[in-house]
Amino acid sequence: MNKQSSTVALLLCGLTLSVSALAVPVTYNDKTAFLAAAGSSTTYGFETHGLSEATELASPLSASQLDNNFDLAYTNLNSFQIIDNAAAAGVVDGSRYLFTHSSAGAPAYTLTFSNFGGVNASIIAFGLTITDFASNITDPVTITYDAGGITGTLLSVVGGQLDFTQNFIGLTVDGAEAFNSITLSFDDVLSGFQDFDEVIYAQAAVIPTPATLALFALGLVGLLARRGTNRGGHGLTP
Repeated sequence: MNKQSSTVALLLCGLTLSVSALAVPVTYNDKTAFLAAAGSSTTYGFETHGLSEATELASPLSASQLDNNFDLAYTNLNSFQIIDNAAAAGVVDGSRYLFTHSSAGAPAYTLTFSNFGGVNASIIAFGLTITDFASNITDPVTITYDAGGITGTLLSVVGGQLDFTQNFIGLTVDGAEAFNSITLSFDDVLSGFQDFDEVIYAQAAVIPTPATLALFALGLVGLLARRGTNRGGHGLTP
């Protein structure tokens, strides 16, 4: 194999690896570390919306009702409201938050976030703060996620937490694993009340598709071939 062929082979191999190599999702319970990893992101704290506060909300909520941030759907909840109360313990920023109520003995409840940015954007980072998860209960409880088939655990609590304890949960993925929706499952059905605030997400950068990369590689092959012909035509040794 000559030098040009070796260069092209290495290039194609590198492009293939860059497309196929997938990084393992990273989960966070520290917001500062999450923000550093997420980079440029959007934070939505339910401060602006097109809804009547303290009334029961239907599922799903459209992004247009949540300041064009995301669609939000739920299952197995008795109550689903946006609360305006600056003195409430559930508030992380501003004065509003999402209030939910689960029932003892009911199946795990879920929240599904999708249609990010109101344009179904792919995202590489997602996080939020939940208040009152696993308060004063003794059974182990978890928060798990499913983001386009990427699954795992965001938080595991062996025993109960004090009332109004705040937990941050988040994850980041490689650009090749960017997702359009994420479903969170909570088996905290004994605490009863949960508050959610400060949803954070980072949109994925547009990356070349495998087909685009292949065309780019073929273009380089042609360029190298022309350079070799030109050098040979001038009596130079390739």
